[in-house]
Amino acid sequence: FVVSGFCIHLSHQRSADPRVSRFYLKRFFRIYPPYLVALLVFSFLPPWSYIPLNSRESITQFLSHVFMVHNYGESTFYGINSTFWSVAVESHLYLIYPLLLAIVHRSGWKTALAISVTTEIGLRGFAAFQFTATENHAPYWMIGAPVFYWFSWSVGAAAADAWLNRRPLPFHRIPLVVFPLLMALTSFFKPLAMFSFVFASLGTVSLIQFLLDRADHAGGIHEGFLLKHLRLAGTVSYSIYLLHFPVLVLVPKIVTKLSPGAGNHPMLLMAACTACWIPVLAGSWVF
Repeated sequence: FVVSGFCIHLSHQRSADPRVSRFYLKRFFRIYPPYLVALLVFSFLPPWSYIPLNSRESITQFLSHVFMVHNYGESTFYGINSTFWSVAVESHLYLIYPLLLAIVHRSGWKTALAISVTTEIGLRGFAAFQFTATENHAPYWMIGAPVFYWFSWSVGAAAADAWLNRRPLPFHRIPLVVFPLLMALTSFFKPLAMFSFVFASLGTVSLIQFLLDRADHAGGIHEGFLLKHLRLAGTVSYSIYLLHFPVLVLVPKIVTKLSPGAGNHPMLLMAACTACWIPVLAGSWVF
């Protein structure tokens, strides 16, 4: 979410046409066509064919994904492809991005971040209290709403804006290790576990700041094999995200069938899934 906010704001600020209508048009054609193709593949083509469309529930499942509102329902949140929930949330964050820009224009980034963090922390606090008190998760219309991740996305946009304007990035004085440590510690305890996502976001911002500072001071970063590979992966990362999970679900089943004696050994399954990176990367580049 942080990287998304960073890239979206960076792209929009560098755009020659800053109109909101142009922004929405670019986002639609960047996000929806490949999403729709992936949705159709995993819904109707073997070996997946998750949606037989022979019941009201399956039709609801499919149509909620077509219109990208599946993130608001418990039965559809992880349906078809478990990673699709965040694609819907991201698209809704894009819809309210102009609201963030309006707040920034009127009151500045500090106010915008204060509003977004209060909103996200408040909702996460309610969800944490409910889960601790009742063992029931908050309703999916809440945890699937874009404002549940508003600060975690907006802080990435703030980091991009700070870098573009050569201002100190958010939280630039806090050591790199602090937020990852808080993320790890809070994840073990109720009700604090609900806030580990926020600390993960802040840790990502700190890492972005560290890498940008190092690149600025060094006059750039030398691109070795690893960085070139990561750049390629970053270029097709959206396609990787759309395609990888159903493949990872399928691979252990294939390995178990091909090797019934040792097919369910954890190390073998892990090796097979890891080996999928190259074909998934190649397929994502084509996609």
